[in-house]
Amino acid sequence: MRSFNESVDVHRYAYIHHFRAKNTGKLDADRMFGELDMRTLPEGNPNAPVVLFASNRGRTVKLFDNPHYRAQLLEWGLTPETALSCAFKFLFKPAPGTVRAVVQELAALDAAGPEVLRIGLQIRRVQLA
Repeated sequence: MRSFNESVDVHRYAYIHHFRAKNTGKLDADRMFGELDMRTLPEGNPNAPVVLFASNRGRTVKLFDNPHYRAQLLEWGLTPETALSCAFKFLFKPAPGTVRAVVQELAALDAAGPEVLRIGLQIRRVQLA
């Protein structure tokens, strides 16, 4: 289990780490993505309000083999090749209000040309109950 700062209420969070998890005594990531109903995870705390999950992109394609998720993913129009980029766009695309607030600045950046270094920073505030 990952260690957290003592101010973090670890009972509110569940942590699943799946880098090189095969044959280590941990839940096998290929089995988890390809077979299991992940709504029952993490083991021992399936109702955790927040799950911190770490894996690599190569595991996500296994979801399309998973009988619990395959039909829904395909119904949404996702494919193993597009699912990750769609998830990133969903999670990190600025909200419409944010875009409206900075439309002039974005236009100035676009007009500046390719030689101008652009660095974007997005901050989202989410209040957990």
